[in-house]
Amino acid sequence: MHAKQAVILILAGAQAAAGLDPRSPCEFVPRELRLTDVPGILHVVIEKYPKCEMASYRSFGGDALGRRTIEVEVDSGVVTQKNKAWKATAAYAYNHGIRNITTVDQSGYLEYFRDRTTNAVCVRGKMFGESKLVFLLPGFVPPAEDDPRGALLSFYSEALRKFYFIYSDGGGHARDTVASCTLDPEPVCIATRTSLNLLRLSAHGETRVYDSLRLVAFPNGWSHGGYTYYSFDQNALVRSVDALNGHLEAPIEVDSRIGVAYAVEGGREQMIKIRAEK
Repeated sequence: MHAKQAVILILAGAQAAAGLDPRSPCEFVPRELRLTDVPGILHVVIEKYPKCEMASYRSFGGDALGRRTIEVEVDSGVVTQKNKAWKATAAYAYNHGIRNITTVDQSGYLEYFRDRTTNAVCVRGKMFGESKLVFLLPGFVPPAEDDPRGALLSFYSEALRKFYFIYSDGGGHARDTVASCTLDPEPVCIATRTSLNLLRLSAHGETRVYDSLRLVAFPNGWSHGGYTYYSFDQNALVRSVDALNGHLEAPIEVDSRIGVAYAVEGGREQMIKIRAEK
């Protein structure tokens, strides 16, 4: 994925009354984002609620007053609200979405330290047979605790046949370095300093690697859950995929046919817009 972005306005927001619970739905709220059989055309499901005023909301039970689907042509910005005029259908297009993209199994290996005096990290797992791989990470300092997950984040790209390690150069918790390590003909690691904010990523939970898109998703470590997405190349993490890293409740999607990430942002008192990132 590359850092090309586009923002398309769907609906203008409304002024919210002071003191309104920010979690309370009001006005228009985007609920779903659906791919269609035509790449670049999306269907967005929007629910309607009472106006963003305390008086009207207090007397409101909480269910949506209505629900509608609109069609958005991302490249042109054309929005079509009547389904008789739609150019695409959402049937079966979900097969190309992020929930159906094959991920690389990350459960088949274990990291451990050879000792506490070197920068060597050992990897062993069923995906590598009986081999023990030893990676020398430039600038890596083993932690005092036994669990390497507190000091290292890692993922494996099957397509590139590489391990990636995220850690702090010289020790500490900065997570300012990404090392990409080859497996063949022997383990060799090249480290790259990064300015990406990686501090909130969690080493606990399932890391998802979408090799076909060069995309990796880490559990983000926040109490409310969710994932933080980055693109990667042969050498390092390249950038944060902002379209996927917004509000936790924002509908997101990735079209694997064209390698574009989408998010529906806003709602309530804010403008509703689609963010597209390739």
